[in-house]
Amino acid sequence: MHVKEEISLIVDTLPEDFLNELLQYLKQIEKASKEKSKLSLHLNTILLEDAEVLLKLAK
Repeated sequence: MHVKEEISLIVDTLPEDFLNELLQYLKQIEKASKEKSKLSLHLNTILLEDAEVLLKLAK
């Protein structure tokens, strides 16, 4: 069974009261994931563009 299917089955069994909390939690994870991706992309850009500077700093 795929992960999304398993999650869906669990969500279907949860009481309505918990769904809003779950939604808020998932939104936090989504936001953190996007921010982490952006940071990783920026770091990669810095490493590629400023490799010479980084080598000088390392010495």
